[in-house]
Amino acid sequence: GCSQMLLCPGTGFLEEDAKEVWDRCKKSIQELLPVAEEEKVTLLLETQGLEESAHINSVEQQAKMLEEINHPYLKAMLDTVQMAMFDKGIAHDIEVLGENLRHVHLGNTKLVPQEWEDKELYKKLTKGMQSYGHTGIMDGELPLEEYLEELGKSGYSHYVTMEICSADYFLEAERHAKEGYERLCAVAEE
Repeated sequence: GCSQMLLCPGTGFLEEDAKEVWDRCKKSIQELLPVAEEEKVTLLLETQGLEESAHINSVEQQAKMLEEINHPYLKAMLDTVQMAMFDKGIAHDIEVLGENLRHVHLGNTKLVPQEWEDKELYKKLTKGMQSYGHTGIMDGELPLEEYLEELGKSGYSHYVTMEICSADYFLEAERHAKEGYERLCAVAEE
């Protein structure tokens, strides 16, 4: 009964040729799309942090994959934690994705500069900040209110969901969800 499904791009090996990884990811998505179309389920491609994937880390890479595949059942999902690692601002990401943006994971985090022991490997990877994962909405340092305001200004009219997926919050999940929800509702009411 769902109309959308999140799709993460996979990893690839770090020493592998970037074009081969890209092409394999593209082929995998293309294989899923006929089923998605038959079932009327839009696949929402998400970016990933460097610890999770060696490609499709930035919104530009995400938009490139959408453009290359060019299918009505493939759209974009913006995750504010992933976005912040490569931040040019949410207004920038909204502009790059345009009408393809169909879902937002509103999460919070704390950021620190990336540190790499292998400097050659670092040159090969997309640069960005390292995050402390998805903290509670109240505990991170991202400007969530600003993000919501920018989404409103852009005319965005699709789903926004809170994302809190750190084990530190599991024991008091209801409290953290309620606090985050109240914070975000206060912004929405303004």
